[in-house]
Amino acid sequence: MCDEARNKFLEFIQKYKEIVNENISESDTRSKLIDSILIDVLGWDENDIRREGHVSSGYYDYRVSIAGFSFIIEAKRQIVDFVLPNSKKRKFRLETIYSENKNVIDQIRSYLDDCGCDIGIITNGKQFIISRFFSISGIPWKQNQCIVYNGFDDIEAN
Repeated sequence: MCDEARNKFLEFIQKYKEIVNENISESDTRSKLIDSILIDVLGWDENDIRREGHVSSGYYDYRVSIAGFSFIIEAKRQIVDFVLPNSKKRKFRLETIYSENKNVIDQIRSYLDDCGCDIGIITNGKQFIISRFFSISGIPWKQNQCIVYNGFDDIEAN
């Protein structure tokens, strides 16, 4: 199963290289990149994915759910880069990346709050911020760990 996922990931990388220099919209980023990652690479079933769900704070891009587990994905255009640490480390405290990525972190936090979820993923189709954006352990949420990937080379190496 892991070998199959790796092969699907490598196939995806080839597809990505064909569109990496295009100025694609957020909608195309979702359909051409994120959908492919969720379904083809990670193996999520289409029935587990809800797109453009409405909550009181707006429209989230994805909600992925199975029995007892859900997370929200906030997508941005492929050409919008997040400011992430340039490090071989993958784990950081949210406070490390918050000020440079405040708008998108606040946005996903409002969706998560409205949905009753604590786990979120922020992506532009090539960079990823994965975290619990709320704290359930009694510490301030900005002290939660996040995992960041600055691109597909990071993912492949880790």
